[in-house]
Amino acid sequence: MQKIACPRCNETLYIADICAPTRCRSCGCTIGPLAVPSQAIAAGDQPEYIPARPPRDLERPEEPYSNWDDFRLNSPAVQSERIKLATSALPDMRSLKLLPVPESAPDTDQELGSPLAALTLDDESESPDTFRVRPLHCAGALAAVVMLVVFLEVNAHHSAAIGVSVTFAVALFGLWYGHRSGLLRGTPLDVNLGRPFLSTCLWLFEEGILWQSGADFGKCRFEDMEDFRVNLESAQPRFRIAPRGQDAIVMSLNCSVEIMPMAEYMEVKMASAQLLPKLRRIVAGERVRFGAVVLDARGFASPGFAAAWSDIVRVMADRKQLFVDRRGQPEWHEIAYRQVAFPRVVLALSAVLIEEAKRLPPADASLIPIDGSQ
Repeated sequence: MQKIACPRCNETLYIADICAPTRCRSCGCTIGPLAVPSQAIAAGDQPEYIPARPPRDLERPEEPYSNWDDFRLNSPAVQSERIKLATSALPDMRSLKLLPVPESAPDTDQELGSPLAALTLDDESESPDTFRVRPLHCAGALAAVVMLVVFLEVNAHHSAAIGVSVTFAVALFGLWYGHRSGLLRGTPLDVNLGRPFLSTCLWLFEEGILWQSGADFGKCRFEDMEDFRVNLESAQPRFRIAPRGQDAIVMSLNCSVEIMPMAEYMEVKMASAQLLPKLRRIVAGERVRFGAVVLDARGFASPGFAAAWSDIVRVMADRKQLFVDRRGQPEWHEIAYRQVAFPRVVLALSAVLIEEAKRLPPADASLIPIDGSQ
């Protein structure tokens, strides 16, 4: 039952069948059906079914890219890896301190951008070819001198004891002053003894780093880094950064736990800055070394292993090992992560070359800088 009002006299009517006409009892007007019977709904003529066109062939063409710019701009694999690096989550560095940059430091505004954080590092430099003096060695030398002075005093050689003490003090002061003032920079004494008296203050910028060791400053953009290694196998993670033409800077948790977000930030930024320059050198026909790994347009190589890109399924890592999955091989080839320079760049380059090795543009040696820096 539905309640309506007569449109003429406004009389209230109760309708049981809304699909049938109703007459008003007061004025006698006819009220048409309020709904159309379902039988009155008829389907019209349907258009003839015409199947849609088959999708166009989306297979990638087999012809190579015409040149480097065509490859860089139009390769889906290159764009995908660039987007991955550009959208990588950066670490939270809000808790890190930012020390003021000394006025004597070189200008960094145009090259490095804004400073983000600063940290003081102990001298942990390592080299297989040189002997680096540590505070422990200095303490041993001091103990030896003290024992010699005591021995001379016991045997009544007072003048000799005084001479040894004064000579050692003068030598120690001379080494300290020479390292701090930079007078011994590059000399055999500096190379063989290292810099045991100095710590390094490191400033992290948006596009690079600035460091101070004694009175000497150095700066380097992320794209100009020569080496970057990550060692997470020990209880104290270590990061080794080598600016081009400079001594390596080693950071570990022995200095501060704050090195972790700084190192993670540098790793992401270095990978983003070096992907295209390294890829350009490979496209130009150069073999590019990343520590124990060598990449070129033909394939992937490391000690005891070599494979063409067409034989490699993927290259991946778990921060302790880098794995190469080769077709037809039941086991992955493993490389220690700490032996690979710029591991994120290696992973990104491998992904691009696996997909695009057959379509690389013709080699052009003019793409390689004269100094081979990029």
